[in-house]
Amino acid sequence: MSNWKLVKLDFGNTPAHFGEVGIGLEEAIERVRSDTLFSAWVISYARLGGKIEDLLGRFPTKLKPSCEPPFRLSSTFLFREKDSKNPKDSTIYYLPKPLKFPIKYPIGDDLEFAKEYKS
Repeated sequence: MSNWKLVKLDFGNTPAHFGEVGIGLEEAIERVRSDTLFSAWVISYARLGGKIEDLLGRFPTKLKPSCEPPFRLSSTFLFREKDSKNPKDSTIYYLPKPLKFPIKYPIGDDLEFAKEYKS
């Protein structure tokens, strides 16, 4: 699975509330965790008429641990639009820096690959 896609979730003027369990009161957070995003995706898939059993059967389990998942999700991260007239070219993404190099990353002086990976 080497294709990565960055998707911007834009709720427009629709209010969105991402809750977090607190002590006695609920807290709000500014981002969606990956498990919440996956659950929302599966629920939407089911509402559109998809069979959840077929979808979830494509993911690794204890019985088939070497199976490659059809997709992976990360938690959401913040972004900011500098220019509302041309948002594609003026988006600032606040993504985390990876803690370690990915599998098969060529360690050394491969500057072109490093630039592509960084972008």
